[in-house]
Amino acid sequence: MRKSFNTRLGWWLERPGWFIWCFISLLPFCCLLQTYDTDPFISTALFLLTSVLEGIGLWRLGAYMLLPASLGVTLLQYGLAGHGPNAHWHWITIQLMIHFTTAWLTRGLVKHFIEAGQTNLDMILALSKSLDSRDPYTAFHSDNVAHYAVQLAAAMKLPESVRKAVYVGGLLHDIGKIGVPEAILSKPSRLDEHEYHIIKQHPALGYDILKHIPKFKHNGVLQIVRHHHERYDGKGYPSGLKGDEIPLAARIIAVADAFDAMVSKRAYRKQDTNIEYALDEIRKGRGSQFDPNIAALFLDLVEYGQLRMPLSVTGQHAAKSNAILRRTLRGIST
Repeated sequence: MRKSFNTRLGWWLERPGWFIWCFISLLPFCCLLQTYDTDPFISTALFLLTSVLEGIGLWRLGAYMLLPASLGVTLLQYGLAGHGPNAHWHWITIQLMIHFTTAWLTRGLVKHFIEAGQTNLDMILALSKSLDSRDPYTAFHSDNVAHYAVQLAAAMKLPESVRKAVYVGGLLHDIGKIGVPEAILSKPSRLDEHEYHIIKQHPALGYDILKHIPKFKHNGVLQIVRHHHERYDGKGYPSGLKGDEIPLAARIIAVADAFDAMVSKRAYRKQDTNIEYALDEIRKGRGSQFDPNIAALFLDLVEYGQLRMPLSVTGQHAAKSNAILRRTLRGIST
């Protein structure tokens, strides 16, 4: 409930134009209230409401922009439209200070809320890049998996909150490999039994790394990280879950992860795998390795040309890529 409220609040705060429109719409009422014998409580409540809307609507601008707006509201309600003692300048000055201070405090709270979310987005991006930077052969693997997975989630018509969690889970699904020795990650030949056992620990390691981040406990990212190597037939790891026991988001990531792993260069495979071969492997894995419905949907997206392939990100495009990621992720941290 709290997560849903915070997510909706973050969505609205990112669109301050609505609050500016509400603020402007209330201005005529500030003038009309002084024309009639209005209850002082209603008049004061409207006055404070305009200050709150002003602070939210102008949070992206400098604090100095609040002063002329506050002055305009104060003059409308207690100055030009006022009568008797309400028109005295000392009274107008006091009301101006109250309005400006309330707007200023509101703007500060909104900026703090937004910046806290931005910090979380930066952390997510840093975590995803920290792993990919270790191995040039998987430099964009996490981005690619997230890219494919969110398209699958959209094709399944899953809610936006789930799509965002799937995207973040795609970025972080292999974060546990930070704890795997680089000699094993970049080994150019087949892993032996002991090395494979170490590799199989990365979902649990990733879970341990991220489990202390509160939002990941609620939005499904932890389940993605822990269970993206489970198999539909129950022969996967680390928990041996099968069928619908595997979280839906983890089943989506499993297909996207396998596809990108098969079509990308790796230390043990210097050339790209033919996409047809990768699709054939996914086709063979329906009902055994993969959720049959998700795998079938993925194959349909490719067959009908609806799956957008990700663009590789190089130096000059890195900043643009991060900006796109931030826009895509915005709101998941609130």
